[in-house]
Amino acid sequence: MNEWINAEHHAEKAHQFYESGQWDQALHELKLALSVNPDQSDWHVGMGLTLDAMHRFDEAIDSYQQALDLGGDDAETMLYLAVDLIRCDRCGDAIPMLDRVAALDPDCEPAYCHRVAAYTRIGEHDLAEQMFYLAQQLSDDCPLCYSHIAQSLAMRGLFDKAIWCWKRAIKIDPNHPDARMHVGRALWRQGQVVAARRYFLEQLRQDPGDIATLLQLGSLLMEMGRPGEAREKFHRVLELDATVATAHLRLGELSLEVGRLEAAAAQLEMADRLDPQRAGIQTALARLAKRRHDPEAFRAHLVMEAQRDGHTPSEAIELATLLLEAHMPKRVLAAIAKLDDAPDDQPIDDAHRVAALTCRGRAWFQLADPEQGIRDCRAALRIDTAHAPAIHSLVRGYLRLRRFRFAGYWLRRLHATHPDRRDTRSLHARAVIAKVRAKITDLARPNRRASRR
Repeated sequence: MNEWINAEHHAEKAHQFYESGQWDQALHELKLALSVNPDQSDWHVGMGLTLDAMHRFDEAIDSYQQALDLGGDDAETMLYLAVDLIRCDRCGDAIPMLDRVAALDPDCEPAYCHRVAAYTRIGEHDLAEQMFYLAQQLSDDCPLCYSHIAQSLAMRGLFDKAIWCWKRAIKIDPNHPDARMHVGRALWRQGQVVAARRYFLEQLRQDPGDIATLLQLGSLLMEMGRPGEAREKFHRVLELDATVATAHLRLGELSLEVGRLEAAAAQLEMADRLDPQRAGIQTALARLAKRRHDPEAFRAHLVMEAQRDGHTPSEAIELATLLLEAHMPKRVLAAIAKLDDAPDDQPIDDAHRVAALTCRGRAWFQLADPEQGIRDCRAALRIDTAHAPAIHSLVRGYLRLRRFRFAGYWLRRLHATHPDRRDTRSLHARAVIAKVRAKITDLARPNRRASRR
């Protein structure tokens, strides 16, 4: 009997520790209680909630499952379990669990709300919208529901609608976590950098230690040409957590831009040690090797980067451009093909698509397939009729095929759309030389035939 009383006492202490945010002590007390009486389903739920607070979601899933095995279907516990399954990218298990919750309680709005998140994660956006509208019929003021559907909209490139939904979530709950950061990212994707910066700053006023937002703001400031402010944000990240590889990477890139090669090397090598598989680090190291005039290291880093996954569209284009410089066209084709696997929250836009087609076209030229290269460059120009690199590549492609009339047309187009481009004059000279050489070759052919006779 004393053991049972002691177990209850441990469970009560665990609750007190949980309420005061002392997760380790709460977990210890629950383990002691369950070691005496492992059949208490509510203690397993408490264990799951404590593990959730510690971000140990895989272990929390086991605790909730044990609670359900002991106590039968309980809608609240099933919701806790489904949320953690979504967090662990086990949406295929979460959706049937949420279906069961909705069957038990058709008026349970979270059963629909969390299915918006689950269907979004697996790219089933039509079903996500269907769940959103069903949730709206039960409650139209759930900030989480608006946030989930905003993620779905952003993944499809519907940034205006996504921004509206996140702003609606903020209006319902001014402290809704990360909503302002998401608005800032969506505005940034639309090119509204000043407005994006304002939302990032608002997010940091709400949560000054938000590392994700500090990283986003620092990267935005780099794009805005404000390196000093960007550097300060990344140093702030490292004050909070010195193991954040992205902060070291960005500081290395900033040092590289101003020619501080040793400082850049130190930061980039640290980033590589902390997260060897992080996309972009080897690209930065390749740029460093290029500045050091080390072609062997330049190519080696590019080969390693090409083996990484998870590149954003911008990172993939930068890698492809450097691979072209290193004359590795087959790897360029592979890097461009990986754009289809870009992160869902960074869908490829027209600007990236044009750059990708142009890079692929140039790779075909290096592979001595100018016809395919011309097709890709013309495809790029159907999206952006004044894209200078694509026009430049077309001129060179047509010159290689000795189709001088087409080369002349695109050369005039390049001069008309980009009169100040430095390489237009050299390209014009190249076209003249190619035409003269072709003329000389054609004139020489009859003489060769005559000499053979």
